[in-house]
Amino acid sequence: MADHAASSALGEQPGTLLRISDVSAQFTSRLGRLDALESVTFSVARGEFVCLIGPSGCGKSTLLRLVAGLIEPASGEIVVGRAGPLTPAKRGGKRSIGLVFQEPTLLPWRTVAANVALPLALSGSRRDDVDRRVAELLGLVGLSDFAGEYPANLSGGMAQRVSIARALCQDPQLLLLDEPFGALDALTREHMAVELLRIWERSQPTVLMVTHNVEEAALLSDRVVVLSPRPGRVTAVVEVGLPRPRTPDLLMGAPLQAVAKRLRKTLAHKQSAVVEDRGRSYGEVS
Repeated sequence: MADHAASSALGEQPGTLLRISDVSAQFTSRLGRLDALESVTFSVARGEFVCLIGPSGCGKSTLLRLVAGLIEPASGEIVVGRAGPLTPAKRGGKRSIGLVFQEPTLLPWRTVAANVALPLALSGSRRDDVDRRVAELLGLVGLSDFAGEYPANLSGGMAQRVSIARALCQDPQLLLLDEPFGALDALTREHMAVELLRIWERSQPTVLMVTHNVEEAALLSDRVVVLSPRPGRVTAVVEVGLPRPRTPDLLMGAPLQAVAKRLRKTLAHKQSAVVEDRGRSYGEVS
């Protein structure tokens, strides 16, 4: 019972895959120290889809890079699976994390199939295994007919689907998506959200995704973690509660719009509260 109570205090779900405990992040520039995140604590269950939302500059992308092991936290602990805290020494082994950036970052001289195959090729996998896995993933993202095409001839949405397939190539425990549709027009973005939903429902990876779009978060997520203005703190964790499987028809329906409205109110309330609190602090200093 004590262990269960401790897990609840951390916001943990049964079968937790990712645990972020009291994580803070700072950067130093010629202007001084910048506090990006402060005491962030939440967890993600195995097979769960969680979105991160918050105002621009609140540290959402920084948090994804911390979880990916690309940068170090100033304090706190990040644990993926049962491997213990993420440390530099653990980054050279088998990747248990896939990361998709805001831009596709495909190699222009490699075909679609060769871009997807890259992680397995670098790991020394057998050619037969690579070809089978690439064919499987291109089928999953709906790009089987474009295996021999080059990135320059793909639309933005197609290029991001290639990036997602590449990230899934080694069956990562955790898939991190950093605003993957942010550079797309509104209609393509909506189509890509539906495609991502289809991919997730077929392969069920554990996902942590950054987005600025509350309807997108409501359509995709099981839960939404709301961050405050910088330094980012967890101000709310919103349960979406919509049944699965989900379809694009939900986007205009009352249940999803009610979740989106709740997220907007949470964002607006928390942002105004932080601004008001900082204003009082400045007044005391003066």
